[in-house]
Amino acid sequence: MKKLLLLVLMLINNELYSQCWKQVSNGQYHTIAIRTDGTLWAWGMNQFGQLGNGNNIDSNIPIQIGNSNNWRDIAAGAGHSIGIKNDGTLWAWGNNSNGQIGNNSIINLNTPTQIGNENDWKDVFGGIYVSAAIKNNFTLWGWGLNDGNNQLGQPSNTSDILVPTQIGTDMDWKSISFGGLSTIALKNNNTLWSWGQSNYGELGNGILFSQIFAPTQIGTSTDWKEISTGFWYTMAIKNNGTLWSWGANFNSIPTQNGASSDWSKISSYFNFNLALKNNGTLWSWGNNSNGQLGNGNNTNVSNPSQVGNGTNWTMLSNGFKFSSVLNSDFELSTFGQNNLGQLGIGSNLDSFFPINVSCTNLGLDYYSTEDFKIFPNPASDFFYLKNLKNSNTRNIYMHDISGKQVLKITGNNSIININSLPKGMYIIKVETENNVFNYKLLKQ
Repeated sequence: MKKLLLLVLMLINNELYSQCWKQVSNGQYHTIAIRTDGTLWAWGMNQFGQLGNGNNIDSNIPIQIGNSNNWRDIAAGAGHSIGIKNDGTLWAWGNNSNGQIGNNSIINLNTPTQIGNENDWKDVFGGIYVSAAIKNNFTLWGWGLNDGNNQLGQPSNTSDILVPTQIGTDMDWKSISFGGLSTIALKNNNTLWSWGQSNYGELGNGILFSQIFAPTQIGTSTDWKEISTGFWYTMAIKNNGTLWSWGANFNSIPTQNGASSDWSKISSYFNFNLALKNNGTLWSWGNNSNGQLGNGNNTNVSNPSQVGNGTNWTMLSNGFKFSSVLNSDFELSTFGQNNLGQLGIGSNLDSFFPINVSCTNLGLDYYSTEDFKIFPNPASDFFYLKNLKNSNTRNIYMHDISGKQVLKITGNNSIININSLPKGMYIIKVETENNVFNYKLLKQ
């Protein structure tokens, strides 16, 4: 019987681990993600319909967008979302106040809508009120806010652009990143380009309070690998693994940060950064007001600091004050601000540590009463114990499936660290002055 129970629990674990995520992108207050089965999911703020589920109700758990299982690439703007399907068609939804959806209107949409009839789209990119995409022929296209700052690289046009419009005539674009009023891009020959408005040197051309109306090369280097913009600055990585920056708090031309030469990926948003090294470790620095650096506190960090001990991180995405990271096991973790459910963990509490986003909507939450709530469930490094009726907690116990006590905590505690426990199913017993409550928790 015990062997049978263990087998059942192993099957449950396999179904409920968060090893199902393929791609993630953070907006200002929402997140969209693709699962390994090609389905599209979203959570967080939904004021403009950016979750794409047909309504405007926020969600703190992942909800599926439609029934399609052929999504290939996604990008979240501030309040809108963009995606490409396997057939190369382009789709968008959410805030459309400046035409950033690209359907030749300024009406918000709360479900994915195809943009045009082309089926040769390759990559998509989102900004605050702007969008961009690259086609299979490596031409660059942009649309949305174009109020004179020339962020869309259209010298003869200072009005909003409501449909995808080609930026220049070059056919060798690799990637693009939008700042507050500036745009930075890479070409396939690894040269660096910029255009738009520069207030703090974010164009990288050595000039403050300048404006560039069309894509213009930054310097002469041909060894740029990765780019990502904050609101008033840009971070970049060269082929030799060195890290560079320019703009606010930095310089008006690309300037190397530190001496390390093992950086592989960079992600910036507003005023904080995430980065990966070649060994798969995760690093963060900058503003940390809501724990968006994932280092266990809310103290700002001025230099890159390692987050946890993981060595298999592969993808990064920053929101306004929250972060998402994906590893090679297809596990998605989020941390930081969570007032609108943008972490997707089933609560609206900020997290100073990375928390896994479950592959199931509701996890294993089980209540004997309505006095307490445990989340996230499944959990990895720690879980929250929320006292719904403010009763006095005397003791908290955890037992494994054999009945062995593995943890005891005395007194009221809202965050329980389970990092040292093996994966598996546990029973949590909460003793108060008058009652005993039992819950199931899956440690993954």
